[in-house]
Amino acid sequence: MMVFPIAVVIACPAVLVLAASSFAVIYLLLPATFFKMYMRLSHWRAGFTIKTIKKGEWTFCYAEKGQPDPNQPSMLCFHGFTASKDQWVPIAQGVPKDVHIIALDMPGHGGTSRKEIGKDDVGIHTLARQAHIFAEVKGLTKDKIHVVGASLGGAIAGIYASMYPDEVAMVSMLCPAMKTPVETAFMHELRDGTCHLIPETPEEVQHMIGMCMYNKAKIPKQILKGILEIRKPYNEYFNYIYKENLHEENEELLANESHKITMPSQLIWGAHDEVNIKRSISMYFYIHTIIHYTYIIVTF
Repeated sequence: MMVFPIAVVIACPAVLVLAASSFAVIYLLLPATFFKMYMRLSHWRAGFTIKTIKKGEWTFCYAEKGQPDPNQPSMLCFHGFTASKDQWVPIAQGVPKDVHIIALDMPGHGGTSRKEIGKDDVGIHTLARQAHIFAEVKGLTKDKIHVVGASLGGAIAGIYASMYPDEVAMVSMLCPAMKTPVETAFMHELRDGTCHLIPETPEEVQHMIGMCMYNKAKIPKQILKGILEIRKPYNEYFNYIYKENLHEENEELLANESHKITMPSQLIWGAHDEVNIKRSISMYFYIHTIIHYTYIIVTF
């Protein structure tokens, strides 16, 4: 009667050793696979389920948490340039379970399809329209939603709200891509032809991550290799988006369209942001004069 339990007890350490050895092999030989497994686990822990949905020639990939609630708007989140829905995993962990949240991979990012380079406009208005195609097929246009975006996604969120005001209950823009009174070194380098958001080496991946974080962290070399391997197939398209959007008209776009943003709005900026803004009290007055319905938070 005791043979089976004893066998299980004896076998358990062996199973654990085998599992640990397998993970070690994957980490050393297949860093991209290891990182994908880690992100899948992170999505699961955040309550996200990764899904796809089709509309004509488009396949949209997104992460979803919760269910629509008629008593509160669903959140539709847009990530930054060269990022993906993964960007919203830490945020989703802090969102109450009763809030319906969707993090969308924008076209050409993550698991969402794209057209051939040169076959489609990749401007902010077009990206907003493509996001609206997703919202329609997903059924998010039946009720007003809360549109949220960070960096380039912040600009897309603002333009989306200006284009579809009858479908947006509120909009939150986190350090949106736009011209600011005091620019960062990143913005100057961007105009000179260097985009640190399209890394080509593990060291450049580390620099990109550090630039986007206040609490800097040294990432293990294998993880950097894995991230680079995942991102490299997208780099040609990322460069295309970068070059097509690098003109002054785009930098002024959110400011010029802001008078159409008439719903309650929230703009959040970190005073130590190294990408879009340097600490400047003039920034508060600048934003306040162009987006009149905005509640502004600047963290110091």
